[in-house]
Amino acid sequence: MSYIISISFVLVTLYLLLRNRQYTLPLDKMLFKILFYEILATILVSILSFFLENPINTLFPPHSLANLLGENFLAVAPFEELAKFIPVYLATHRFKKLRHKEDVVLYLIFSSCIFSTIENLLYTYIYDGDYALAFLRNFVSTPCHLFYSIIFGFFCMLYLQHSTYKWGYLLQGLFFSSFFHAFMNFCLCFYSFTTSFLGLIFASIALCTFYFLGFTLLKRHLEKAIHTIQLLEAEEASL
Repeated sequence: MSYIISISFVLVTLYLLLRNRQYTLPLDKMLFKILFYEILATILVSILSFFLENPINTLFPPHSLANLLGENFLAVAPFEELAKFIPVYLATHRFKKLRHKEDVVLYLIFSSCIFSTIENLLYTYIYDGDYALAFLRNFVSTPCHLFYSIIFGFFCMLYLQHSTYKWGYLLQGLFFSSFFHAFMNFCLCFYSFTTSFLGLIFASIALCTFYFLGFTLLKRHLEKAIHTIQLLEAEEASL
């Protein structure tokens, strides 16, 4: 039962992606390619995390806040975000096989669902089907993974719309999605690190403040980028 709980949010999301009347993803070869690549990417990232543990412990003292920051910002978040992006990039032939530009966001959500499913099942298995962990993985980790992929997806749309600054947008997508991911992990781990009620309060306040400021700055950044693209398209149309 705990395994079902850990992936129930994913199951609902997949149903909406594939059965939504207004906007759906076609059940075609591209989805199965993403599924196959994502399984491989998740396995590779899991293996890579073991190899990165020793270098992180060498750079930062074990069981310290610096180690916690280094692990999440350098070894976890960027590689997990790449693990969700690369399968979509490969399956869509560098986005050339997309029906619509906005499809990239939905494909990244699908990729994120597969990644989150495997991760949640592994965590639930490792901790012997713990119900509390399964509940938290389902209602905290999975929605966050989807959120990070949506951020990356918006920058991928800018990549598809822009003609000159393309890779810059992909790097920004990786940066912002990884930064949100890493800080979220850090706040969740901070309570475990301190094992105190004050630690929980600090982590909650820091996380809420960060997300509020992050949303505001990210919204302004995206609006500015979209406005720049619209100006360029207007100039090209007038020529």
